[in-house]
Amino acid sequence: MERFSNKSITYLHIGDVPCDKYEISYEIDNSVIGKYWPTVVKGFSSRGTLFDGETKKRLSEDADVVVNHDYYLVTKKTVSQLLGDYNFISLECISESKVSIGNTWYVYKVQALKYDESPARFFLVFHARLTEHPIKMYPLWPEHVERPYVILQKENKINIFMKGDYVHFKTSPKTIFLQQSLKNNSANLISITTKADIYQILSAGRVCALEYMYFGVSDFDNIKALAKGVNVTDINGNVLTGGIYNNLPKKSVLNISLDVDGFVEITDLDGFVLDKYFPKDNKVIIKDIKFNTEIKVYLGIDCLWHTKFIRSVNNYDIRNDLKIVSSLRSYKDYVSLPHNVNIMSNKLKSHPSLHDWLIKEIKLGRISGKALKILSLIIMRESNNG
Repeated sequence: MERFSNKSITYLHIGDVPCDKYEISYEIDNSVIGKYWPTVVKGFSSRGTLFDGETKKRLSEDADVVVNHDYYLVTKKTVSQLLGDYNFISLECISESKVSIGNTWYVYKVQALKYDESPARFFLVFHARLTEHPIKMYPLWPEHVERPYVILQKENKINIFMKGDYVHFKTSPKTIFLQQSLKNNSANLISITTKADIYQILSAGRVCALEYMYFGVSDFDNIKALAKGVNVTDINGNVLTGGIYNNLPKKSVLNISLDVDGFVEITDLDGFVLDKYFPKDNKVIIKDIKFNTEIKVYLGIDCLWHTKFIRSVNNYDIRNDLKIVSSLRSYKDYVSLPHNVNIMSNKLKSHPSLHDWLIKEIKLGRISGKALKILSLIIMRESNNG
């Protein structure tokens, strides 16, 4: 891989054996790079290292964690050693790698099921803080283009909404900014002006930066060029911006072109890899696309673009329980359980797969909002059909 984007950081694979530290060496003179990048990077702790379940990136120390969100824990400890007397923790071993005798690493999918002292103590062992108000920054206006960790716009001023407990806002290089507290100091509106020829680092955190972004000024022609990176179209040239589609592209074909060296991965909704494509001449044609699949375009381990093709709720065949369950499992927009959820489970007893899936969600104390609508629709249809 030779062509990386010079406008962002590229994350690469580090092998299959976890190490406590990683050393970086350069084939070229590193006098310039060495000013900004360390030669030794902290690796995995045998006690345990946490990663975000969505971004797959390691959490920094003192990071926020929230209820009903997946995290990955890489550790040498077994389930019994980890759980001890902790409650309201969901822990599932998804990988086990025996490096040598007495040197086995485990990967767990972990989730806090309730905002409570017990899961808070569990995550504190791994230097993470369970909270109901995680630190977040949201650029508001003026119009801008947002890429991973980078905000670009035509003007040199931006307004940001920031929220979280005990949050501090910093800029580098230091610059004057206006900060207005909202909602009893639990949220802030920040206005920043930067010079036209530099990138301003904006960060929010407590002990260390938990959220950060680079803010820069560019004309809109350059912004549009930077926003591309990946271009995905159907056979008629219509652009697909990503997200969830309830209809397949025309003739089930997509054309993908990249500005950088990367690859395309196709999985089912459970994440099982069905196929991989490595574009020749920066282009690839994906054929025979089916429902209940996800397509992702990667540079290194960073996902540049992704989409899911899922049947519309109105088109579900209520006689095919397994296909419906496969779709329900893909939704992550968790909401609180409704008061009539037990009534719903009783009405789904004629659909064993759906019934079992719902019982499992009830035990976890959560359910997807989209899944809830689909199940309600199925129950309503059957009631109407008498």
